[in-house]
Order: sequence, then structure tokens, then C-alpha cells
Amino acid sequence: MRIPTVIAIVALTFASAASHSSTPDRRAIATTPEHNVADPVSVENRFGDRIEIAQRYSNQCVTPRLSCVLPRSAPVGTACWCATPNGPVNGTIK
Repeated sequence: MRIPTVIAIVALTFASAASHSSTPDRRAIATTPEHNVADPVSVENRFGDRIEIAQRYSNQCVTPRLSCVLPRSAPVGTACWCATPNGPVNGTIK
């Protein structure tokens, strides 16, 4: 049982090595398009269409009773809670 298994492994190894030969395919190189810049982008119009607002992050959880520092930052306005001796108190990241 071992001999057919070893023969199969060797055959698969040589078959995969033969299919990945190191000779380049000339057809793929010949049909590769050139990278040309059609129109340069001016500095004034570079960011004109991008309206993005940076998301603020904080690790300060503020509750009606107290505030606490969280081990990780989260987006401002996310729900959080602070541990108290009477149990968790809900708040938001500020």
C-alpha cells in the first residue's frame, strides 16, 4: 500500500513542477497594454469630487453618573458602559 502512495506523490510533485516552468509566455508579453497617462490631473481638481469627513475616535466613555477610560478606541457616539460597584452604567463615547 505504501508503494502506490509514494508513486502517486512523486508523480503529482513532478506534474505540478512541470506545469510551472520558468520559460516566459511570449504571447502574454506581446499583448500587455502600455501604461500611458491620458490627461494629467490638476492640483485644483484633484480633491474636488471627494467629500469625506474624518471619523473621530476616543476611548472616553461618558455616562450620566461618571466617565471611564476604555481599553480600546471607538468612533465618537458609539454606545458603551462603565463598570461600577452596583453594575454596569450605559453611556456613549465622547
